[in-house]
Formats: sequence, C-alpha cells, structure tokens
Amino acid sequence: MGCISAVGYTGANGFLKAAAESGLDPIWVSSVKTMPTAVVALSLLIWSWYRGQRLFPARNVVLELLVAGLFGQIAGNVLFQWSLGIVGLAISVPLCFAAIICSSVVLGRLWLHESVTRATLLSVGLIVAAIWILSLSASDAQPMLQEAALPAGRIASAVAAACVAGGAYGVLGLVIRRAAIANSSVAATTFLISGVGAISLSILSWRQQGWLGIEQTTADEWVLMVSAGVCNFIAFVALTRALQITSLIFVNAINASQVAMAAAMGVLLFGEEVSVGLLLGSTLTVLGLLLMPTKTARAMGYQRPSEFNTELGVQKSANFDSSDLSRSSIHEDNSSNDPSNGGDSQIKEEVRLADDMDSGTE
Repeated sequence: MGCISAVGYTGANGFLKAAAESGLDPIWVSSVKTMPTAVVALSLLIWSWYRGQRLFPARNVVLELLVAGLFGQIAGNVLFQWSLGIVGLAISVPLCFAAIICSSVVLGRLWLHESVTRATLLSVGLIVAAIWILSLSASDAQPMLQEAALPAGRIASAVAAACVAGGAYGVLGLVIRRAAIANSSVAATTFLISGVGAISLSILSWRQQGWLGIEQTTADEWVLMVSAGVCNFIAFVALTRALQITSLIFVNAINASQVAMAAAMGVLLFGEEVSVGLLLGSTLTVLGLLLMPTKTARAMGYQRPSEFNTELGVQKSANFDSSDLSRSSIHEDNSSNDPSNGGDSQIKEEVRLADDMDSGTE
C-alpha cells in the first residue's frame, strides 16, 4: 500500500507540475484535485449506508479529521502547488518530504508513542541526507531557476512553503493514524478529509477568481487537474490503508521513494539535467528504505488501546502480537474455575474465538 501510494502521488505531482506551468491558480488546482476522491468516497459511504453499516467514527475523531483535513488542504496542498510553480518538481518534493519525515518521527513518538529504533533513525538519517543532496543538485538541474532570474525572497518563500506543506502533511498523517486506531473506515476518513477540502477550496477559488476565471479553464487544463485528482485518489486511499496497518514513520519512509521518482520524472519529462547529486541522492533514498525495519508494528512494540471482550470475559490487548497473551489468559481464567483442567470443550471454543479475533486484528 505504501508503494502504491508513492507511485500514485508521483503521478499526481507530474500532472500538478504541468498544471503549474500552465499558469493555473494553485487554489483552483488543489480544489479540482480533491473532487474525484470526495466523489468516490461519498459513493462508498452511500453503499455502506445501504448495507446498514456504521458510517462515521466517534464525534471527536470526526472533528479531528475535519480540522486536520482543512489544515492539510490549505497549508499542505495549496502551498505545495504554489511552491511547485516557483521552484519546480525536483526541489519542492524533496523539501516537502524532509519536513514530512522529520515531523512524522516527532509526532509519532509524542502522540502515538511509537518507538524509534536505531535502525529507524539510521534509515531516516539516510533519507534526510538524500533529500538534502537532491535539493542542492536540483537547483542546477531546474531550467526555470536558471532562466527566470527569480528574486531571492520569492525563492526563499517557495522553499519555506514546501517545508510548511510537509509539516501539514505530517500532521494529517498523524490524525489519519489516530483515526485508524479508533477504527475509522477508509471510506469515512477519505470522505471527511477530501470533502472538507473540496468545499473549502472551491469557495476560496470562487472568491478569488470568480466564475469568469473558472470558465476560462481549457479542456487540456481540466484533463491535467482531473488526472492529478485520480492519481491523488488512488494514492490517498492506499496511504490511509497503509496507516491502518503499520506505523506513521514506516509509511512515510516508504512514501519517500517519491523523491527518487520525482527526480527521474524531472529528467525524463521536464528537461532537468542528470547530475552526480541526483544519482547520489536517489541511491541514498533507496538504501534508506531498505534499512527501514520491515516488522515495524511488532519490532517497535506499538500497542493500540486495549479492548474488553465481554463474551470471553478476558481483557484482550489489541497489540499486533497479542495472540499468545490472549490464549494464555483464557487458559488461566478457565483453569482457576476447573481444577481438573481436563480439556473442557468450552476452553477449546474460547481459544478458537480468540484466534479468530487475532486473525481479524492482523
């Protein structure tokens, strides 16, 4: 899921880069980009309602998703799109991911209590070093910066915007992870975040350029924005699912492979030059991803909040590695009630139910 998300976001960034070169308003582009995700997520929610399933999580989780979604759409998507139009693909993407990775380590440790192992720190260090090298080499490979002679202050603002966007995406990832722990469905999480973005950004875009500016959008520009939205939808659903499975740090590290893919896209599609820094940075990115612990959920000792199962009468931890504990608790509980401990069929049935719950947790 993390790899699918990375490929999807890379495709979306390519279309967004093309839209930026067309001179489209960043708010308008970000608004259209969120619409395919909102429409599909709404359809999934309607289907869930038809089947009688619960649509949304608890109110506090819904509120967190709405606030984080609004922050991620404005401080994330809009600022990233604006930065993309100033400093280009090969600079904005590395800077954004540097901020995402750094914020995910801090936020995951402080709010989700996800452990940070030495292997994780080494992996993140290599990725951040790769991003730094790619950022330095990208300025030489970016024709826009060489020809346009942009003011230093405008370039610095675009660099800061990419970093702020990365921090906003890091906060959004944290809230998605928290919602996953609270058993929020992928459809509900996706709809709340994309829906608040589609509504808020559409209003802002309409206030900024009016109907006249919207009507002047050409067919080719619509294709670019909608294509970015489709890629964004695939990537966002995969990202949300990945955050339901494993830790924030691990998912963002996998997603950082976008840096190397963005560099390759810049060379192949947007005329950016190959440099030693580009090759070195891409190599360090891949090496950092390979060093990231693959059994993050187990190795980091991450635990969801425990759940009390009234049917079995035992306290069942929702940790990913809790099957042995659950079974031993059932045996101990029944042994105390049955001195003979003679393989009662009720014990076997309870152990079977515990195995079923653990397979569902996995």
